Amino acid sequence: MDKTAQQAFIKESLDKIIVPGQVVELRALGVPDGSGYWTVTGFFDDHDKLAEAAQFLDSSKAKGIYFTPNPLRVDIGESGKRNTLYRATRGSAAKDVDIKETKWLLIDVDPSRPANMSSSEDEKAAALSVVSKVRTFLDGKGWPAPLFADSGNGYHLMYRCEGLTPEVHKQVLDFLAFRFNEDAYAVVDQAVHNPSRIWKVYGTKSRKGDDSTDRPW
Repeated sequence: MDKTAQQAFIKESLDKIIVPGQVVELRALGVPDGSGYWTVTGFFDDHDKLAEAAQFLDSSKAKGIYFTPNPLRVDIGESGKRNTLYRATRGSAAKDVDIKETKWLLIDVDPSRPANMSSSEDEKAAALSVVSKVRTFLDGKGWPAPLFADSGNGYHLMYRCEGLTPEVHKQVLDFLAFRFNEDAYAVVDQAVHNPSRIWKVYGTKSRKGDDSTDRPW
């Protein structure tokens, strides 16, 4: 995928999740610059520039690129730094108190695998099996259709849920983990209930471990 097509795909994906004018943190982990690896961040309300920045970070070989799906308060960030990227410093990332409102119930299913490695084909298939069971179960309970996405090493479900509290979100994840994590080949992540949770920017790569035939990025 060339630069223009990738940027368009990223923007199209983001437009399914965020609304015009919404303030979003873009955060990239493991960005190389010749002297080491750094975390790079930025707060955006111009979503064209957000997609452009995400594409740039991906082309820079960042290990992972993420954003905050829940809207942030409009005055977050330093004056003059809106819609730009800069190296993150201690305390610069969005926190739960910075979330204006909670709009998404997030479900992340990843395969069980060695740390800091990309998923193998079989492991990815295990994650697809579990996330499919979760979705079928929630469909049967009358839940609305979610956004379904490939997270790189696993799969995501995103349910629009206005006014969700972290406590209820945690209870849902704990129940789903209890119900569907029994085989341990792939599991529901029980830690993604905090309102300022960062989430995969779809259309960018997950670069965990070495890029190999068995475990590609």
